[in-house]
Amino acid sequence: MDTGFLRVLIDPGHFFEAQMQGEPGLKVPALIAIVVGLIAAVSTIPMAEITAAMLPADMQSLGVVMLVISAVAAFIGGFLGWIIYSLVFYLVSMAFKGEGDLKRTVEFVGYGLL
Repeated sequence: MDTGFLRVLIDPGHFFEAQMQGEPGLKVPALIAIVVGLIAAVSTIPMAEITAAMLPADMQSLGVVMLVISAVAAFIGGFLGWIIYSLVFYLVSMAFKGEGDLKRTVEFVGYGLL
């Protein structure tokens, strides 16, 4: 069962077929969600710095607070996006009388964040 990490990008059909044979695991999808959250957090920093530079001189100290809050919110947003997407896919699957459990859906949506 060859389920290398790049296989999900190169040959997703075989990758997900192989994943269906084993137990659902959330370690790699959680790692992907962490990376997505980190990328989102890092990408908010330049915009927060630009916005902080536009603040009046007496409010410059709020720039650091705004930067931290923006980065933390973006990081948490990576995880929330993963969970929300998973729940939406699971609910749509239930509406169409699909089979499968939520853990498997969360796993596959995590791989889909790539």
